[in-house]
Amino acid sequence: GAIIGGAKKDVVDSIQKYALSLGVAFQMYDDILGVYGDPKVTGKSAGNDIRKGKYTVMICHAHDTIKDEKVWKQFMSVFGKIDATDDEIEVARKILKDCGSYDYAIDLAKKYTDEAIGCLKCLKDSDDKEFMIELARFSMNRDS
Repeated sequence: GAIIGGAKKDVVDSIQKYALSLGVAFQMYDDILGVYGDPKVTGKSAGNDIRKGKYTVMICHAHDTIKDEKVWKQFMSVFGKIDATDDEIEVARKILKDCGSYDYAIDLAKKYTDEAIGCLKCLKDSDDKEFMIELARFSMNRDS
């Protein structure tokens, strides 16, 4: 849209950076909801991403952070187990919180959201700019 509208290169570059940062933040938050979201709101089974063995920032962080082999084995015994019980999923979710992976993912998603909003500084104040800022904020405050 910015290119077709004849925007200057610096504006186009800023909007591209905004979109990339917002996309990363949105996906990270989607991954968080895939583990911790309310199934009644998300429409997905709680912990479904754990059952599917979906590698996310939280999982990578947990891998790098958990030093207790017993805890890691306990987590991995559930990760990717399609028929994991709700109790097993709850244990895996607790492990992710206890090792700081949940907080790490939230903080990183916030960082990317802030980065996206910061990319808009070069734009003139307008309804469009305000919409883009609100869209970025919404990505972090959604329930589904």
